[in-house]
Amino acid sequence: MKNVYADAIKTPSNFVYVTGLTPTTFEEVYHQFALVAVQRLPSTETRVHTRIIDRNPLFLLVHWLRCYPTYPQLSLLFGVRPKQIGRHIRRLLPDLAESLKAEIRWPSLTKFDQQLCRHPAIGCFVGSIDGTRQRIQRPG
Repeated sequence: MKNVYADAIKTPSNFVYVTGLTPTTFEEVYHQFALVAVQRLPSTETRVHTRIIDRNPLFLLVHWLRCYPTYPQLSLLFGVRPKQIGRHIRRLLPDLAESLKAEIRWPSLTKFDQQLCRHPAIGCFVGSIDGTRQRIQRPG
């Protein structure tokens, strides 16, 4: 996997744009993520797996969650096959969720019930919209 993180961190404003995290926050999340991810790495009875999780898999996950690029796009960016991108995401996304579960605050059932929207045709639903502006190039 290419070291995309090293290139992205050189320009903090672009880093925030692509990940939604400041470099400092990314480092904090990385330390929590690495602790969980290393524990789940496969090991054998004769040799405990000592591989270190570098920042690129976390960068891949955060970028994917932020922008939802396709696997072929991520494949070109990180220099691995699209199938490997899918494996990384499926394998490491639960680790990211586990490492951040103390940070996630779910509403109580009463608050959740208050947030339900009632529509005559649709029924009850909970909705949210990410209103983050994303600049795109206009076709020429």
